Amino acid sequence: MIYLNDVKEYLKTCSTKFDNYYIGFLDKKKDKSLGVYNLKRDNRLIMAIGGIENSSYDVKVISLLVHYNQASDETEEIANQLFEEIMNGKPKKIGEHKVYFIGMLNNEAIDVGRDDKGICEYVIEFEIYYKREKEIR
Repeated sequence: MIYLNDVKEYLKTCSTKFDNYYIGFLDKKKDKSLGVYNLKRDNRLIMAIGGIENSSYDVKVISLLVHYNQASDETEEIANQLFEEIMNGKPKKIGEHKVYFIGMLNNEAIDVGRDDKGICEYVIEFEIYYKREKEIR
């Protein structure tokens, strides 16, 4: 299984850089932060005929929160730069798993407004299709 920490470590290798990377929450909502979350609304089970032991791949559905700064144009640019990099990136592995492909769930980063301190935020949603472990635990 690919874990959120695996995705976070992969995102650190991208050319779009953040000062802070978080899993599951943003600690004190520091500027120039990227939060990595499981996307809860599209978490379906992938199973082949004959059961899970016959399934060769799985899907990890991710939501990123780009929490950048108060400049809406700069935040939008950074969010869409990261979106493009994920969309066009071809990682061979994330964590210990071979990646088949990454599918974007929207056509661009989604503007979700500003937080209570006026920091602009964008969301990026995508799916990672990866090789399932042979041994099911």
